Amino acid sequence: MQWVYHPDSMFDSKTHRKRLKRFEIANQPRFLTFSCYKRLPLLNNDQIKALFLTHLQRARESSNFRLYAWVIMPEHVHLIIVPYLPEHPLRKV
Repeated sequence: MQWVYHPDSMFDSKTHRKRLKRFEIANQPRFLTFSCYKRLPLLNNDQIKALFLTHLQRARESSNFRLYAWVIMPEHVHLIIVPYLPEHPLRKV
């Protein structure tokens, strides 16, 4: 089998993500990833990292979700959370 380039067959990740359906299931962990602006390594700075953790704690308290794990990388963050549904769906967190 040989791959033949055709412009209509190219994968558009932005369009693909918009078509994905997400389902909220109570008491199920959700994996979140987000990046710093332009993927700058802002989280290498200990003061910025501490400020992020303070705000993460405030968000956890005000948005009512359980935080199971987190990893802070220089330019992005990974979280595993369980939102308290239905009052606090992930989109509100």
